Amino acid sequence: MRKSARYLGRDVGLNAEEMNVWLKEEGYLEGEPGDYRVTEKGHPYATQRHRETGSPNHAGYVAM
Repeated sequence: MRKSARYLGRDVGLNAEEMNVWLKEEGYLEGEPGDYRVTEKGHPYATQRHRETGSPNHAGYVAM
């Protein structure tokens, strides 16, 4: 089962924002908050799904 940053972070004591920062620092994600994308390093572990959220500041979801 793939988990969002929210659930991955909860497993290690981080919130979703902190988890996304950590994943970016480790090279699994690139981009900026609200517009993260999976890198080549992250592709074996993640899928990226785009869902309409109604917010112009939210590009989609990444699940690891």
